[in-house]
Amino acid sequence: MLKLRGILAVIIFGLFLSALASSLALAADAKPMTFGSVDVEKAFNGCEKKTQLEQDLAGQLAQFKQWYELKSSNKLLAPEEFKQLVDLKAKPNQNEADKKNIEELLALSKQRDGAFQALQQKSNLTDAEKTQLASLQEQVKQCDSSIAEEVGKRDEELGKKRVELSKQVMQEVEAAVAAVAKEKGLAMVFAKSVGEYTFVVYSNVDITDEVLKGLNKK
Repeated sequence: MLKLRGILAVIIFGLFLSALASSLALAADAKPMTFGSVDVEKAFNGCEKKTQLEQDLAGQLAQFKQWYELKSSNKLLAPEEFKQLVDLKAKPNQNEADKKNIEELLALSKQRDGAFQALQQKSNLTDAEKTQLASLQEQVKQCDSSIAEEVGKRDEELGKKRVELSKQVMQEVEAAVAAVAKEKGLAMVFAKSVGEYTFVVYSNVDITDEVLKGLNKK
């Protein structure tokens, strides 16, 4: 891994020198060219849109966490009963009837859990009890499978949203860099670093702060 990173660093530095040499060659027959630099990581992390999008993702994750905890604690509620519980819990202004329905559903869930545990601990089961226990075990198994499937689906969705978030913010950063560079008449703007490697050690025109102002202007 370290060897690969070293190779990438050499390639990047080589591209930088090539671009610089080409620019200097052009500058010999034209007006002097001014170069700038920007701390892309600082601009990316300091973008207010990034913070807003991350807060939106955190809100979605918190909602799913509530669903997960509720589902894991009420595995023996029927699907329609659980949906009713979720809908009631999600209501911003619960009336007395809503609260009573929530209490009844939770009490029903607790009662079924108690019956399930009692059957699991009983040594001599009747045929009817064996059938009941098998039915409850199958219900728990299906619920666990449903939870695992939903977790995988949500992880994939959030992963895609994080990638899209990064793309959106980088597009904002690139546009802000281009705007500042155009305003200052810069011929080229280099990133100060690429990953853990320093790309530009020194530049007399660092536009990072101006890029941040452009990104976060109201």
